[in-house]
Amino acid sequence: NWLANEVIVKSLARSEAFQKMAVKTHQHVQTVKKEGFKAVEDIQSSDTARLAKEKLSEHAKTASTFKDAFMRNIKEEYKKLEEAGRRQ
Repeated sequence: NWLANEVIVKSLARSEAFQKMAVKTHQHVQTVKKEGFKAVEDIQSSDTARLAKEKLSEHAKTASTFKDAFMRNIKEEYKKLEEAGRRQ
């Protein structure tokens, strides 16, 4: 298995056709990678992304306000239960 692997690797390394295919594949991957990064930048800078970020920020603030009010109510109710328990 190792010997067959060595023979195949060395044959491919000497193959001009394989080398051309490897270079073209590399170039294609680099092109796709650049286009992908550009698409991500375009999406991030779009109005839709900006609006989505704003909405998300608004919802996060609302959730934080709700959490604070909920915790306040829990603490108040807990204090009431403690006081009721002391009276008994």
